[in-house]
Amino acid sequence: MAKPEKIKKDQDTAPAKKGGKKAVAKGKDSAGKGKGGAKEEPKGFKARVAKAQSAKQGKPTKGGAAKEKKGAAQFLREVKVEMGKVTWPGREELIQSTLVVLLAVVVAGTFIAILDLIFSRLIAVIS
Repeated sequence: MAKPEKIKKDQDTAPAKKGGKKAVAKGKDSAGKGKGGAKEEPKGFKARVAKAQSAKQGKPTKGGAAKEKKGAAQFLREVKVEMGKVTWPGREELIQSTLVVLLAVVVAGTFIAILDLIFSRLIAVIS
């Protein structure tokens, strides 16, 4: 079994997948303060930081909340486009799904009716 290698302070560390430690740029400590050398950032890092900061401050971001101010006509056009993308069920699938739902309602209703009968008799016995 090979021994795990120790990471030196000046080495780059790979970013963790989820919930792990943050990547440390070469020549930087965890606070981002320089020990010399240029700051290295992952691609898109500045954009993600700017978006996160503006979200905290409640400011609209590029492609974010600013899109909400389009108007009713634009909204309806987008609804029409999205409804065209929907895969609608055929007649057989619709009938089958309806029967499944009706059967589930009957089973649940019967179960609740039986429980109601049991509890009402228990209350009648107690009082």
